[in-house]
Amino acid sequence: MIALLLACSVKPEPTPAGPCPQGMVPVPAGEFESGATGEAVGAALEWPEKWNLPRERATRSTEAFCIDALEYPNAPGAEVRVFVGWQDAADLCAAEGKRLCTEDEWTKACAGPEGLLFPYGDTHEPGRCNDEVTVGDESGKAPAGSFEGCASTYGALDMQGNVSEWVQDPYDERMRVLRGGTMWLSIYGQGCMSRHAHMQRGPTHGDDGFRCCKSW
Repeated sequence: MIALLLACSVKPEPTPAGPCPQGMVPVPAGEFESGATGEAVGAALEWPEKWNLPRERATRSTEAFCIDALEYPNAPGAEVRVFVGWQDAADLCAAEGKRLCTEDEWTKACAGPEGLLFPYGDTHEPGRCNDEVTVGDESGKAPAGSFEGCASTYGALDMQGNVSEWVQDPYDERMRVLRGGTMWLSIYGQGCMSRHAHMQRGPTHGDDGFRCCKSW
């Protein structure tokens, strides 16, 4: 009888609300379309450096993963972290039991399975995202989640505009890739397919940030 009462008094562990930790959104496994032309993203084509241009259009795939809904520190209304190098970004994700997103994961979370040019569609809509700030004006960076209309198919915010974001992938032996446009119009363009690279160890920039991913 005592054993039965003890068994009844033990509360079951709560069932997680979904596959991802709080503050992250799930992206299912499967194929998606990725890539665009330089013209499509508005890249400055007179610049010959390939690291300013998007990848060619192709069908790619990912495993299921979770991605932060917001740019680091992934808290609504928080000041977004910038002037951060690739290694520091990787370390900050690891400290939370997460990791930097792969380039394919980042692209899929922004563009959806259809490979949209912007999180919300293929045509730029002024005011949907924080992407109309005068070049060089760092005060134009918005707090995380300020633009509710700048949401992707999977519910991630600010993947267009505000700050570009480090991903895991190397561009070459010295450089790492950043994805997405920033608050400024820039030589590497705007949107989910916008892509450039900076030195893995080198100067940091006021329009470079990151967000974290985690496998299911």
